[in-house]
Amino acid sequence: MIKYKIAFCSAVAVLFATTVTGAFGVSIVVNSEYRVKCVKLNSSSTCSTATVADNSRDWSTRCGTATVKGIMACGELTNLFDAPAIGTKQTSVTHDTVGGGSNIACWCRMITPALSKYWVSAATDSDTDTATIYVSEEECFAGCAQRCVTLLNTNSTFKTAMFYSME
Repeated sequence: MIKYKIAFCSAVAVLFATTVTGAFGVSIVVNSEYRVKCVKLNSSSTCSTATVADNSRDWSTRCGTATVKGIMACGELTNLFDAPAIGTKQTSVTHDTVGGGSNIACWCRMITPALSKYWVSAATDSDTDTATIYVSEEECFAGCAQRCVTLLNTNSTFKTAMFYSME
């Protein structure tokens, strides 16, 4: 059985080689059991608009020939004016565990075909200076996953941040 490993690469076919250290410390190079399937995703990729169920933490859409899947998180802001611009990247998202937060921002992270290193903000569009800030975590949970998909379809800054921040 051939296993496929998804990778972002420019070559059409790449064969992984693995170094194996055997008995007596002898190292040999053998072909891996994995083959690489290349996926081209960038800010010019056309992504389809998909409908995501309310309160879903997962999202999925099609970009070019690849299925892109991700997760969302609702992060609390210190105040409304701290809303990060769309495409802002950070390694973690702080959420209100008590449930009293009123300025909640949407964050998105790609998990397939590769894991994005950062959470990408889906909060403030600097082009229109429009903020999408939720007044409760419940409201954020109801709409954030759909916002992730919508921005992949419509916003090149968001796509660039998502596709060029691989783990």
